[in-house]
Amino acid sequence: MFFFQKDHFSSRLFDQTTFYGQLFQDFKRCKAEVIIESPFISASRMRYLYPVFKDLISRKIVICVVTRDPSEYEDEFMRDQATNEILRCNEIGVQLILQTDQPSSETGYYRP
Repeated sequence: MFFFQKDHFSSRLFDQTTFYGQLFQDFKRCKAEVIIESPFISASRMRYLYPVFKDLISRKIVICVVTRDPSEYEDEFMRDQATNEILRCNEIGVQLILQTDQPSSETGYYRP
């Protein structure tokens, strides 16, 4: 769950043909922070994001990725791939929040 100030948030839905173009435009306009919430991290998707992440980091923009904890993957290949990508994100300065399917008293987090 996110809590945003109304003046700083807008939302539109995209499909597989329009999503990445708009995402990269949003990255270019970003001034302070990027929050990405995705249950899966794959090497094929991350190879497009790493150059953008490096640019954002060089501009002193904080990147936070909220994703599924790799230990919860049943498929060994997907678990290893996600773990490798998470480690690489960590190496370049991306903040990570690993979520589990286990019930928790925290159902979300607050970004002021």
